[in-house]
Amino acid sequence: MAIAKGWGTPKGKLADYVNATKGTILVGDIQAHMLKEHSKPSTRRQDIIHPSEMAKADWCPRSTYYRIQACRDADDPYLKPDERVGVQLLNIFDEGHLIHDKWQKRLRDMGKLWGNWQCIYCKKNYKNCFGPDFCIKCDSTTLIYREVPLRSEQYLIAGHADGAIPHLDALIEIKSVGAGTVRIEAPDIYAAHTEGQKIDLQGLWKAIQEPFPAHVRQGQLYLALCAQMDLPFTKIIFIYEAKFNQGVKEFVVKYDPNYSKPLLQNAFAIVNALDFGGDIPSCPTGTCKDCEKYGSESTERLGNEGNGSESPSTAVRRPAGIARRIVRPS
Repeated sequence: MAIAKGWGTPKGKLADYVNATKGTILVGDIQAHMLKEHSKPSTRRQDIIHPSEMAKADWCPRSTYYRIQACRDADDPYLKPDERVGVQLLNIFDEGHLIHDKWQKRLRDMGKLWGNWQCIYCKKNYKNCFGPDFCIKCDSTTLIYREVPLRSEQYLIAGHADGAIPHLDALIEIKSVGAGTVRIEAPDIYAAHTEGQKIDLQGLWKAIQEPFPAHVRQGQLYLALCAQMDLPFTKIIFIYEAKFNQGVKEFVVKYDPNYSKPLLQNAFAIVNALDFGGDIPSCPTGTCKDCEKYGSESTERLGNEGNGSESPSTAVRRPAGIARRIVRPS
């Protein structure tokens, strides 16, 4: 019997679950499962500065300060505002993870992948090594790759490189590239190969001749952290895979300590404000949606602070030593 009253129209995430299952026999249930899994509490630390956020052209150091301060106030390093993400975006995320996994597996099978590992059963950790064949504690042959943790207490930065190849003195970063990636990271290339709703995907892929600036900034930050941690990595190898044709390109970027200097200065400003009572970092645009995400400050309390004029320079230059080698599918 239909329920006539007492429920109302589903809203928010409940509406997402209901809508995901409409008009399908199986796919809708899978999509509803994806949404429920995503709604679980975050396992990614929010009380540190992520290299991936620092690398963005529109990074707002003020919003990062607010996020970390909110985590400290709540005594919760995983505190994160509730967010609604559609199933298409979750599918994009999962596809990127699968591309990472397959390249890491290939490198492990070759005996070249270095980093941290963990037994899936007994949780024993193996640090700074090539993947062991089995766990010495429980004999399991199932070990998870935990990548290459990189951190700086001085700058409150922590992240993970996708891998490391010691005999090449190189970190690796694996990037899945779709049309959306190019639209965000290289809008000029995207515009040159787009007409209305039509996208020349092959031309788009061919036009990518160097790593995207945000990726270079992220890679240079990783190498700067390696220098602080006395890790012997002086270059980063980017592996780009196209989502639409599985084409592969490789770019090599050498470490340039001057490249990440302005980003580290912004990170230090955040630490100074959090721990030593320094000025709260400015928002490069005066105010942005990320500034208000945690509700730590109101526009009235900010007053004239953060008009962007005192923001450190965010200009970047192309690092020395970008080498390019394209591997085309047969």
